[in-house]
Amino acid sequence: MEDGLTTNVKVTAIDKVLRRGYLNKHLTEAVKDEIFECQDVYCCFCGRKLARKDATIEHIIPRSQAEFKIMNHLDNLTISCKKCNSDRVVAEFYAFRRYVAGKDDEAPVGSKAHTRAEKIKKLTIHTVETIINQFCCGNKVTDIAFDLHLSKKTVKRVLRHAGLILSVLAYKEE
Repeated sequence: MEDGLTTNVKVTAIDKVLRRGYLNKHLTEAVKDEIFECQDVYCCFCGRKLARKDATIEHIIPRSQAEFKIMNHLDNLTISCKKCNSDRVVAEFYAFRRYVAGKDDEAPVGSKAHTRAEKIKKLTIHTVETIINQFCCGNKVTDIAFDLHLSKKTVKRVLRHAGLILSVLAYKEE
């Protein structure tokens, strides 16, 4: 009934999210549809053009840090690729964006890259020297990792931080 005072208003997926305060699978897809309509479909961090299936909803202010009212508000949501969304974790949005763009050398606190860098910093100097020396002597990454009870990823990260080239790593893995 329209009496001039009331109007029929289309209830959008965003309205439902704001009322409920959470995103379920059905609402997530509806929110993606709305975001796809009003934004370009590029990752907000790396700028890669996204197919719909590769897009994830990114919270500008992470859910763990946002007030309940704004957590799932459209102004707090954007689109990112799965990799960037996963790598950001709870890092500050704009700091992570600068890091991905290559404008900041150091990974922002709260990102996976920062956590990995911190793990490497905790290795003793002796362990790092041993990794580099064994690698330079021609040992394979898998052998170094086995000898030092480390993962291959950790050994590769140490070598990467030491400035050794990844193509050399691939060669020595064979």
